[in-house]
Amino acid sequence: MIEVLSPLSLEVCEGDGISCWELMLNTDRDFDQGIPFTAMLAEIVEALGDDAHLTLGEDDLCVNGELVWRGRAIKVYFEYLLGYLTLTSNDRAVMDEVLERLLPIVSVIQQA
Repeated sequence: MIEVLSPLSLEVCEGDGISCWELMLNTDRDFDQGIPFTAMLAEIVEALGDDAHLTLGEDDLCVNGELVWRGRAIKVYFEYLLGYLTLTSNDRAVMDEVLERLLPIVSVIQQA
């Protein structure tokens, strides 16, 4: 189960004149390099099924990567400093399906 602070929802993100759809999983564990982002991504890949393939690159502060699902690329970004994981695509239909598959494996927790 992936624990987050707020319910999952798709948000429009815009940059460089391009609109896309973003799904954010906020852990509220700022500056914590012990956040189990790889376990979170493994659960996401499992929820999407056999057609999901993940490639990651990492530096000291963040993780960038690509999740290919059903032939569509979804950008993966994890920020250690702010403790969140985002999945982003310009394909709304794909992101709607990703959201639907993730809802059963995500739990919203109360802040202490």
